[in-house]
Amino acid sequence: MFEVNLVSVVAVSVLNMLIGMVWFSPALFGHAWLKFMGKNKKEMKKMGKLANGAYPWAFFGMLVMSACLAVFVKMAGVSTIPEGAVIGLIAWLGFVATTSMNSVLWENESKELYLFNNAHVLFTLMVSGAILATWA
Repeated sequence: MFEVNLVSVVAVSVLNMLIGMVWFSPALFGHAWLKFMGKNKKEMKKMGKLANGAYPWAFFGMLVMSACLAVFVKMAGVSTIPEGAVIGLIAWLGFVATTSMNSVLWENESKELYLFNNAHVLFTLMVSGAILATWA
């Protein structure tokens, strides 16, 4: 139905993983993330050991997200960086910001953690949309 460039989907997925590694690292926002999660450095090291098994699943999730976003970009007929970024923004607003709000409403997650995590997803979706619009 809508053919997308699989190379661009994989490339954007790899880029999103790299963005996440930097975003959540101590060099950028890792300390704030720990604070919002109510964790300390010792707990973070323990989480880091468990995370290795999560990376393949996280990458799979990035592949699915990137492929769906590529379809949205194709369906919208956008082909410029700003238009692709707007598709990413709309996808975030309509699907991520709204559904992840349930973690604050029903699971007692802090508003700060919600905003922090959603800022990351918004950024990755806008970057992904911009790339996919010009490459997919």
